[in-house]
Amino acid sequence: MKVLFLKDVQGTAHSGDVKEVAAGFARNYLFPRGLATHLTPGAVRHVERRRGQADARVAKARATAEELSQRLASVYLTISARSGEDGRLFGSITSQDVADALDLQYGITVDRRKISFPDQIRATGSWIAEVKLEGGLDATINLNIESE
Repeated sequence: MKVLFLKDVQGTAHSGDVKEVAAGFARNYLFPRGLATHLTPGAVRHVERRRGQADARVAKARATAEELSQRLASVYLTISARSGEDGRLFGSITSQDVADALDLQYGITVDRRKISFPDQIRATGSWIAEVKLEGGLDATINLNIESE
């Protein structure tokens, strides 16, 4: 029996694939769970339309991420923190601090979980933060940590 897979089934097929499967497997497992449907021209058109919509969403998200990456490349954040006389901070600069400063100074909202540092920021000076964006894009933010 030929079926059109609506969702990925591990070890069997991916969404949109047309495969020949045993009638019992299709009738007892795939159809009740909504993983596949009978192969009809209407079902094929429906899956192709959904795939086109998904591709459009991915392309739009990628364009937005590229624009954000370009904006972040020109950012130079200045963050004030309490520090001792030798320039060591009382604590450290976190990704939340960077996200808050980015929103406050430039109006750019980035999820704090997407921001990472090559090293912990525990002293004043110039540092770099990395931002993971959608579509596998990365951006860097230049930071200047100064004493309050």
